[in-house]
Amino acid sequence: MTHNREHSQTKRLHQSLYLPDLVEQVYSHLPTTLFANILLSLFLVVDLWSVITHSVLIVWISVLWAITIIWFVLWLMYRSRQDDSVKKWANQFRIGVILNGIVWGSSGILLFPESSFLHQVFLILVLGGLIAGVTTSLSAMQSILKVFICLLIIPIVLRFFIIGGGINISVGCMLLIYGGMCTSMSSHVYTTLITSIRLQYENKDEIEERKKTENESRDQHHLLNSLLQDLPLGVIVWGQNKNVIHLNKSFTDITGYSLDDMPHLSKWPNLAYPDPQYRHQVREHWKNAIKHDAVAEYKVHCKSGVIKDIEFRATFLSDFWTINTLTDVTNRNKREKTLRESMETKARSKKMESLGLLAGGVAHDLNNILSGIVSLPQLILLDLPKDDKNREPIKIISESGQKATAIVQDLLTVARGVAIAKEPLNINSVIQNYLNSPDFKHVQGHHPSISIDTSLAENIFNIIGSRVHIRKLLMNLVPNGYEAIENTGRVLISTVNSYIDIPIHGYDDIEKGEYVILSVADQGKGISEEDIERIFEPFYSNKMMGRSGTGLGLAVVWNVVHDHSGYINVLSSSEGTTFNIYFPISRESIPKQKSSLDITKYSGNGESILVVDDIRTQRIITSSIIKKLGYKVATVPSGEAALEYVEKQSVDLILLDMIMDPGMNGRETYEKILQVNPTQKAIIVSGFTESNDIKETLKLGAGHYLKKPLMIQELGIAIKKELEK
Repeated sequence: MTHNREHSQTKRLHQSLYLPDLVEQVYSHLPTTLFANILLSLFLVVDLWSVITHSVLIVWISVLWAITIIWFVLWLMYRSRQDDSVKKWANQFRIGVILNGIVWGSSGILLFPESSFLHQVFLILVLGGLIAGVTTSLSAMQSILKVFICLLIIPIVLRFFIIGGGINISVGCMLLIYGGMCTSMSSHVYTTLITSIRLQYENKDEIEERKKTENESRDQHHLLNSLLQDLPLGVIVWGQNKNVIHLNKSFTDITGYSLDDMPHLSKWPNLAYPDPQYRHQVREHWKNAIKHDAVAEYKVHCKSGVIKDIEFRATFLSDFWTINTLTDVTNRNKREKTLRESMETKARSKKMESLGLLAGGVAHDLNNILSGIVSLPQLILLDLPKDDKNREPIKIISESGQKATAIVQDLLTVARGVAIAKEPLNINSVIQNYLNSPDFKHVQGHHPSISIDTSLAENIFNIIGSRVHIRKLLMNLVPNGYEAIENTGRVLISTVNSYIDIPIHGYDDIEKGEYVILSVADQGKGISEEDIERIFEPFYSNKMMGRSGTGLGLAVVWNVVHDHSGYINVLSSSEGTTFNIYFPISRESIPKQKSSLDITKYSGNGESILVVDDIRTQRIITSSIIKKLGYKVATVPSGEAALEYVEKQSVDLILLDMIMDPGMNGRETYEKILQVNPTQKAIIVSGFTESNDIKETLKLGAGHYLKKPLMIQELGIAIKKELEK
């Protein structure tokens, strides 16, 4: 009794714990049960049609099929259920089973063919087959299965027992035994089902963990594969036998080669390095590289024929696999080269500016000293009769001073600080003028075995420039070309219009634009790479450069070009050197040349002029010129003295030096004077630089800027124009 009680409690516990699974089990078999319901009932009615009243058969099968349809609708509702009320669905299923059992059980009474034993046997077989079928389909719900079997067997067993007779009672007993056996069999099926469900729940965590592990492993594999394929680095993997295991998409994108091109690593050297000599160099270098950091960069011949700079990094795994990554560094190298060249260009410019400051400082002082040698002879010549015997020696003094001034101008040009007056000009006319000059004839006289050729474009554009400085550029480049040729040869001067649509990275970085290109080429032995980096530095020379032999020649060229917003490029080989000068074109017309004016045209009428200069000799020279021009003149040695002077008395014009030391400079002096007299007219003078101070002073209201040494006509015209404003 105790055992049975425990068994019963266990069943109830199982049904409570596993009820959702049990209900799912019986509902999953329901379509088969319903199909069997219809089929067996149809066979039964057809078989009994001749022995049972037709109306009874029709009513019976109609009730059974109605229950079957209702049951089918219940099955559909269960499949589309949205609630989790398992007990409700279990109870509804039980009701359907009971109703079905009652109808089938009634067949043992209503459809029992008393007059035909064969029909009775058929009825028994139908009911027995139905019991056998539900033994499996309803085993998940033991209690309702037993009720169903009882509802089917008891009515027909009672009928056989009531009829009596040995054979009828035996058939009834056999039906009872058959029902018991089916019930026992269903218990075994139920036990197996419960065990399966229990194991499923017990292993659920393990299964979920295994699935989770499998999913993670699959995700990691997918991630690794995606990384290898989509990594911006080319990746190649090979084994101990050098068979290539994997090539990713980036490897093919970079090199063009796929796994079909190189199934074995031995194919790579011939594909990537077709030049035998370079291939040998790569092999030797890589042998040494893998002993250290296994990183190297080589020029790879890609499948498309393009040569790329590719960086290789190798990783050697413990299982004898090797992973090599490739990075296309072609663009990076180009950018680094461009940046390096740009930095070198900036460094050269900075160096030239620094050296120029030194030259400029010396030139400024020399300019002040030379003013007396240049300006005073002009004043003396104005007073001397044309037949005076001293006139020629004084002219020689003046010409010597002007030559010395030209050398100083070279220094100032190197300093890139001299004020250059620019105007539209035709560079071809400057070249022709130079080739017809005594300076060029002198060069030819020293090099009779060297010829000069020209190739000047006919419709050459004008440029904005200084004739003096462009001529100075030619006076340095052409003799330099002659001196580069040891025996016989030729120097070629050419000009051409050119549009640069792609920037050129040479000695200078040449921007896009329209240019007049002046080229001076020689057939000398060329310039070494070491020298070509320094040839434009002041005082750097391996031989005589330029007409003065001071080492300033090419420094002057460099500064003239850059003062004209141009560019210079040098091409040199063992067959000669070519200097290409790029001047921006101008579409302005060339102005008509001004004729020399009579001194009376720019003389004054006794207007008062104040000369402000910190150098005594400059004050004497300038005041002498101004007096000669017919003006009243006063001089002061500093900005402070000038301010004190104008506070006491007015002047028509101030001639103001820009650089005065110590004390206020020209700009500061003019600012203070304007506070005293806001309409004060002024002309600024300097021998050094057109600096920001000069530009600011001009903005303040100063009318003109003149460079030292002062020329009589130039100064007279400037004073006249300023006073007439």
